[in-house]
Amino acid sequence: MSTSVEFVRPHENIFEKLESLDLSFRDAVVFPNERSRFYFREFYLKKKEGVLPSLFTMEEFLSFLSGKVPTDQENSLGILMDIHPSGSFSISLAYAEKLLEFFNEIDAGMVGWDEIEWVAEYEPWKRFMDEVRKIYEEYKNRMREKEWVDKGDVYREAIKGVEKARRHFERIIFVNPLALTTAERRIIRSVPSIILLQTLVSEEDRIPGRPFHHHHRLLKYLGKEIPSFEFEARAAIEVYEGEDRHGLLSMMEHALLCAMDANIPPEKVGIILPDPSYARVISERIMERYGIKCNLTMGLPFMETPLYSLLDTIFTLVETEKDGKLRKDDLLELFSHPYFYARKDLKDRIEKVKKNLEETYIPPDAIGDSILQSEVVSVLDCVRKKRTLRELYDGLLSLITVLERELEIPPGYPHADGFNVLTRHLVRVKDTELGRFSVEQEKSFEFLREILSGLRIHKFGEPFKGVQIMGVLESRLIPFEVVVVPLMNEGYFPSPRKKELFLPDDARGRINERAGEDKLELQRHRDSTFSYFFHVWLSGAKKLYLGYVKEEKKSTPSRFVEQVTLGLYGEEVKPVKVGYEGGEIKKRERFFERRIINPDEFEFSPTRIDLYFQCPYRFYLEYVLGIREEKEEEELEGKGLGKLVHETLQRFYSEIREGPPEDGKRLFEIFEELFRRDYPVPSGRTLLRKELVKERLRMFVEEEKKRKPFKVLMLERSITTQTGRFRIKGVVDRVDEEDGRFVVIDYKTGYQVKTPLSFTPDDREDLRNGKRSVQLDTYLYLLSKRGEVDPDRTEVRFYSFRENKYLEKRFTKYGSKREVELFEGFLISVLEEIVDENNPFEPNYESNLCDSCPYAALCRRWEYV
Repeated sequence: MSTSVEFVRPHENIFEKLESLDLSFRDAVVFPNERSRFYFREFYLKKKEGVLPSLFTMEEFLSFLSGKVPTDQENSLGILMDIHPSGSFSISLAYAEKLLEFFNEIDAGMVGWDEIEWVAEYEPWKRFMDEVRKIYEEYKNRMREKEWVDKGDVYREAIKGVEKARRHFERIIFVNPLALTTAERRIIRSVPSIILLQTLVSEEDRIPGRPFHHHHRLLKYLGKEIPSFEFEARAAIEVYEGEDRHGLLSMMEHALLCAMDANIPPEKVGIILPDPSYARVISERIMERYGIKCNLTMGLPFMETPLYSLLDTIFTLVETEKDGKLRKDDLLELFSHPYFYARKDLKDRIEKVKKNLEETYIPPDAIGDSILQSEVVSVLDCVRKKRTLRELYDGLLSLITVLERELEIPPGYPHADGFNVLTRHLVRVKDTELGRFSVEQEKSFEFLREILSGLRIHKFGEPFKGVQIMGVLESRLIPFEVVVVPLMNEGYFPSPRKKELFLPDDARGRINERAGEDKLELQRHRDSTFSYFFHVWLSGAKKLYLGYVKEEKKSTPSRFVEQVTLGLYGEEVKPVKVGYEGGEIKKRERFFERRIINPDEFEFSPTRIDLYFQCPYRFYLEYVLGIREEKEEEELEGKGLGKLVHETLQRFYSEIREGPPEDGKRLFEIFEELFRRDYPVPSGRTLLRKELVKERLRMFVEEEKKRKPFKVLMLERSITTQTGRFRIKGVVDRVDEEDGRFVVIDYKTGYQVKTPLSFTPDDREDLRNGKRSVQLDTYLYLLSKRGEVDPDRTEVRFYSFRENKYLEKRFTKYGSKREVELFEGFLISVLEEIVDENNPFEPNYESNLCDSCPYAALCRRWEYV
């Protein structure tokens, strides 16, 4: 049977569609995750009698085809650390993890090294990737010598093993695959398969970042037609703004009570958690309060358990000891832990000890005969010296064994499971290749804390009993009537990658372009996955509750919340402000009320004014409403290299003060020092940028040598001035005195440098299309208004690190002093226009910012194109 496709609309039950295919033992069904496989099994057994078809997760199906199971990751990391030692244990391990992630990804994407090297335009990148290739080849050789298997081996053998699937099964049914690797797509195309897709299609959906982009990629790969379904938001939506994380507990409590009042079965209610830290709080504070059963399946962070807090307290106690004596305050904190108070005999002994503790530091034997003296301190003695990871883990394993035996642990989840998870982790890892490496004494506890905080407690429950509490990916395919999603903040939904990928996005894009298919994931592909889940909830559930936290590091509401509140899926939705007060819901005023800038509280910078010209609507969203979205990274600037260049040049010129410099030796010393400070474990992307920036700093020094002698007058000068009723601010990178004239300099490390030539105030077209900027004019205006420069003796220049040259501003026929006066009048007229209540903030649909604008979902530009 050739590959065929079955479409299921988002509001339909994909399990019912699957069950209607008359499955038999000659069928194999491949699910995207273990949760959906288990859910379907329970669903199927209630509907049918007889033999189940073979049920796999994608990972299990690959192992079935290949006949191989990957070796523990810790063995692979140990080999990489041996091939490429980077100094300390922690740094070597972090770099090895990045390399292994990269190697697994290119193997799964079937990417050849010739494709990777093809994207190299710069000699430093070629040299760097040549070293990485040598590590890759040596790593593969050592894995083969030990007869170990990595994920790349599994994928390659699985592709060879598709004939095995043909012999075993008449049909192979893939249930709603999303972000597939190249190897997985090739396997699907090679076997007799039916693919069940939850899908809707429109032209916009074919663009990366749209909800069903992954489905269209797969259908295109299979040569299948893409049908059109009309999307309809079925769910009634409520949005809540929490004062803090506890505030959103009110939202969840309210949603559960409404579901109970409407007689909705608890198993039809899904609480979807973008962040797992809520899970235990929900189960303990809400479910127990109302006697609602819950099925908690997502991995709880180990650091949320009392066992972690106990170990962390013990680590602190040993860290703060002095001359073999223990610090009294840390000791009392340990005694106060509920695990110690659980034993009555120990509790009584501790109370007596507390009364006798008078010194700041006390010897362990003053405590008396207790498990603290006999085990805790003595077992962790191994951490005081440089020991291997195996010895460190042996000591920790011994410690928790004693604690579990001696302490009476209070009943209830997840206390006992914490011991089991930790024990399994220690036993599994300590005898791997990683175990033979030594951990630095001063880093031992820091390393242990990091490892323990990354552990998860997985407790698989019953999918048809109680409210279902799960992660975003777990919720796939499950037909909930009520969906509750707290923490709908940018950075959680959608979430960025937790670790920066080794290969930059621009290089990935070029590899995909050359291959004619998406072999490697891009960030926008990841965003499509979250968009898919959101649209499935919208069209599948009857009621959708969304909550976000106002006071949070990532405090921007998710772009999907913004779409709802602005009425993109029906009527505008007014968020309800909530705090945790036993379930009381507080109403608040309309969220997106018309707000006009208060000139007395708002600072206008050149960047803000430029943005207003290019797109008034984006200016409104970003600076008036304060909606902050993740922005596309610039080629050189990235997340911090641009600031690093500025800081390097500031320190360099603060030392020499006069130029031009003889050479760049000191400049590169400063850059290397600051780079090590900001990037102790750099990724491949960052190392590449580093080499590019060093090359351009070298070219900058060569350009500086061509200048006449100069004296540095100002560095990173922040200037604020009042112009009429407006406050204007700018930060000038540098001001020099050269040949009797002032030179105002602005560094540009980004991808695009706007033409600095002067503009005519009554002609705004060049400002609207981004060809010109008010930046240098503003700097000259601020400096001259403060009397720090004479405009008639001043030049203003950009230095473009991308073009490796100075771009000088040319003045009009009026002369610079007259032009400053004209600019002031122009500036005031623009600022009055911005704050004019009758002047709307209209989108500029011809702006060159549109293609990379993070507010596209709010603007919906595509509707007007």
